[in-house]
Amino acid sequence: MTKQELDSKLRRQALSYPGIARDQVKGFYEGKKEASFPPDDVLREIRHIYITGSGDCNAAAAICKPIVEKLLGGFSAKVYADTPLQVSRYLSLLATDDNPEVAGQTLLIGMSVWGFPARVVECFRRARHLGVHTLDVTNCPDTPVGHAAEYIINVHNPQTPDTHPGCRDYFGTLVGTVLTAAYISEVKGLQPAGTVERMADEIIRMADAYAAQIEQIDDQMFRLACEVKDRIDRFEGVGDGYQIASAFFFPAKIIETVGRYATWTDSVHFCKNSVHYKNPQRIFTAFFAEEDAENREKIAEAAKLAMEAGREVLFLADAPRERFGLPQEMRFLELPKCSREWPALAAFFNHLPTDLLSAYLCELWGGHYFRDGSSGSFTAQQVTSIWAQPGMSTLKGSKIVIVEEEENAE
Repeated sequence: MTKQELDSKLRRQALSYPGIARDQVKGFYEGKKEASFPPDDVLREIRHIYITGSGDCNAAAAICKPIVEKLLGGFSAKVYADTPLQVSRYLSLLATDDNPEVAGQTLLIGMSVWGFPARVVECFRRARHLGVHTLDVTNCPDTPVGHAAEYIINVHNPQTPDTHPGCRDYFGTLVGTVLTAAYISEVKGLQPAGTVERMADEIIRMADAYAAQIEQIDDQMFRLACEVKDRIDRFEGVGDGYQIASAFFFPAKIIETVGRYATWTDSVHFCKNSVHYKNPQRIFTAFFAEEDAENREKIAEAAKLAMEAGREVLFLADAPRERFGLPQEMRFLELPKCSREWPALAAFFNHLPTDLLSAYLCELWGGHYFRDGSSGSFTAQQVTSIWAQPGMSTLKGSKIVIVEEEENAE
């Protein structure tokens, strides 16, 4: 059996992902020039940032938070990242303290590539009710989320037959959000002119480094999938800090492709709870690590504990295994290293190996990406399985009520 026999939409997305970086950066610049982008006089007054999104975009928010904090953080400045439901519940208390002046200095960034999640719509409606500025980071402005937002940055994802749905949408959202934050930092005078270009260059440099390695990674994930396909049926991703996003993204792709049980956690909770799952030999666990992270020893300890428990383990890191004290018998994949200035950019890319692993397992097990034609090209609107039926996606059409508006109406 060859890799080409197991080709699929997700595999093609992962393989092409590093090659679209330049066009994705151009997409940001194109969107920034449009009238829907917030004006400088509004951005200059922003002191507090909320970042939210549903599903994969909630993971993206976790990556963006430390980058935005570094760009915009400072005395009395605040940056939050949370789920849309939590943001809607606590926005008035945490962001504004019910103070209209503070609300006018607050920006809620909602990430929604497709533009339909009801909870993000709810966030924007709630924010605008409080006087908070809202910005939709999207590829589809003419949608419920786009209509609910005060401002929009259309990231103009590079279009190919395999663009949607999958991991390349994730990349567009990440690029659009961090470059927007870099631009805000320049407008406010917190970072020097050229910060946007410098960050964009680092994203492209990392993409080029992955492009040079992607065929080798693809080979390794093909062999790994063939090796473990008959031994595993459950999955777990483990990562700390912003790496929790990649730890989430791995099981998300497993669920979207093969529908097997999959979860994610951090190294502390893994050692305390997850390691006790029964039938450990059936569990494949991926660990995401960085040489310069404070948790380097803890994540390595968790990986060794997983292997000792009998799990199938893959350790993904940006330095040789010796830097983590890992045994030679542990599966290990060294990935490109990000700059010390923007370490969280590593999580833009380090999920690609597990994307490829998920894609291969899907084909080996006879699965179908999003339960439809796995090897074909399709859009979200063309999915015809049970998961696309109205009763299975009620949040898209749920009624959203702002409580204060109901009380005032009475």
